Amino acid sequence: MLRAIIVDDEVSGVKALELLLKKYFENVKVVATSVLAREGISMIDDYKPDIVFLDIGMPEMNGFDLLKQVAYKDYHLVFITAHQEFAIKAIKFNAFDYLLKPIDPDELKTCISRILEATKKKEQVAASAFLNLIPIAVKDGIIFIRQSDIIRLEASGSYSVFHLDNKTKHVSSKNLKEYEFQL
Repeated sequence: MLRAIIVDDEVSGVKALELLLKKYFENVKVVATSVLAREGISMIDDYKPDIVFLDIGMPEMNGFDLLKQVAYKDYHLVFITAHQEFAIKAIKFNAFDYLLKPIDPDELKTCISRILEATKKKEQVAASAFLNLIPIAVKDGIIFIRQSDIIRLEASGSYSVFHLDNKTKHVSSKNLKEYEFQL
């Protein structure tokens, strides 16, 4: 279950998004909402949500100023705004998505699907690290191999070739630099 927070100065915007999330996503739970930006700061830090839906144009403090004051940063940031001119600035704040008001249910569905997929991959990587497995991006998806099974890695252009002790090879779409940190 993904936990979400909504910070939007318009009560109608908060309620509309809550209804859309409730209607289409049983795996997303809104744990807190606020129409006050300052309150949003403490809510994010206290609840440590998986998703933050944040308006940009709010009185007292805009969404970007709010983000500068938040300590907790491990969430998917989705801007919800009527102002499309802030999209470039949103990218600089590592926005996962940027939804224009009124929120299109299909765009929200796409956004949440992408968040669920990213969360699943993050959990797989965490589990593989626990088991000393390395996720390898191959043609058909992701496979996990034990670090102890690797004999050598070979660069092949922008690809990496894993040579394993059972004489099998796996070609990854990532270059060697991507695996340097993991190994």
